[in-house]
Amino acid sequence: MAKLFDGHSPSIKNLVSMVRTEGDGYTKFDDAATTKALKNLAKKLRKSQLLDLEKAVAQEDPTTACVVYHVPPEERTPFGGMMKTFPHFVYAKMWRYPELLNHHQLRALPHCQYAFCRNKKMTDICINPYHYEKIPDIRAPRIWVPRNRNDPQEVRNIEMEELDSERLCPDGVPNRTIEVEEYLRMDEQESDKRKCLQGPQSSVEMSDNESELLSPTPSEIQARAQEGIDLISVPYVTPDVWCTIIYYEMGTRVGDPFHAVKPSVVVDGFTSPTDEDRLCVGMLNNIHRTQAIVDCRKAIGRGCRLYYVAGEVFLESLSDSAVFIQSPNTAHRMGWHPATVCKVPPHCSIKIFNMKEFSKLLSTAVKEGYEATYALTRMCSIRLSFVKGWGSAYHRQTITMTPCWLEAHLNGPLQWIDMALSQMGSPPLRCTSFT
Repeated sequence: MAKLFDGHSPSIKNLVSMVRTEGDGYTKFDDAATTKALKNLAKKLRKSQLLDLEKAVAQEDPTTACVVYHVPPEERTPFGGMMKTFPHFVYAKMWRYPELLNHHQLRALPHCQYAFCRNKKMTDICINPYHYEKIPDIRAPRIWVPRNRNDPQEVRNIEMEELDSERLCPDGVPNRTIEVEEYLRMDEQESDKRKCLQGPQSSVEMSDNESELLSPTPSEIQARAQEGIDLISVPYVTPDVWCTIIYYEMGTRVGDPFHAVKPSVVVDGFTSPTDEDRLCVGMLNNIHRTQAIVDCRKAIGRGCRLYYVAGEVFLESLSDSAVFIQSPNTAHRMGWHPATVCKVPPHCSIKIFNMKEFSKLLSTAVKEGYEATYALTRMCSIRLSFVKGWGSAYHRQTITMTPCWLEAHLNGPLQWIDMALSQMGSPPLRCTSFT
């Protein structure tokens, strides 16, 4: 690759020599992508800016100056999170963190004057890799539940009580489709609220102090002990298969479930053989396929990518058509009705499962009882429709009326709930209509 830059300035040559290519099993830059990014840099930056960037990378110094990338008008979007590419992520991955999966894993340092913000329109972005830091993975959260004193052989085939969905959504709204612009706007408002409450500490990762909030105080443990209740710690354990994806066409399941073991998984409409980090639905057969389904499959294209980072799940739309997401976890965080659908336009990425939020919900649920804990299993499944939406804004009222869709089951949170329920013992002996 270095030979391609023989005619460029010494700064570019030095930057090429400092590109990091080692990763920890994650997707790495290929030579073509790296070459394109470097040529774009040589074209966009002035000589003084290249010198500043070279100094920052060579010295690994966060006190160096901002290196400002001017976003061309044709690449600007209403919110930074809707951009097709993220320059600060590209160059941070190239020169500092080759294991990065997406831009959500980066945060700017306080002194950066042109920091990227996904909730604002970006015209100038600092691309100094040392003006950003990788958000540390959240410490594996844990909850405390009453120890099971029941006979482990006791039969538990009891139907659960259905909880009012408003309990999980106090500011609920009617089922509707949310545009991603509204999502980003509300996300910014929530972020501002948390910053006011928490001060300068980042609200993205779960801090040690916040994790401790999930644990009972010594007085609470003593009070429960006096009541004859022992508390046991149940930690979150990352599974080998973090997600199971099932593909549907209308109401028909097509193909076998896909078990995701890699932290990054692409689901697309092509016909290549399915790999451990890629599910190609284009090669799946269905004898009941209608013309509407055929047309929809043609529009899936590059599809979408799902990322798993320390219990958090992100979606990136790679298709030229919109994808529609139903995530009860996101709906709760935003104060929406649990059935709300979010429309994600092409080349946009959003967080669709927040472990910090789920940890707090589960910690609260175990105090309320077996039914409240079991009800959280609904938060561990995410539905995604390609090209076509559904809900009150469409003639397709349910997702089974859409041509091509996925259901992703998050195995880690589901197993965590299962471990908590196992410690809580059998549910109350009552039958209801909820199964």
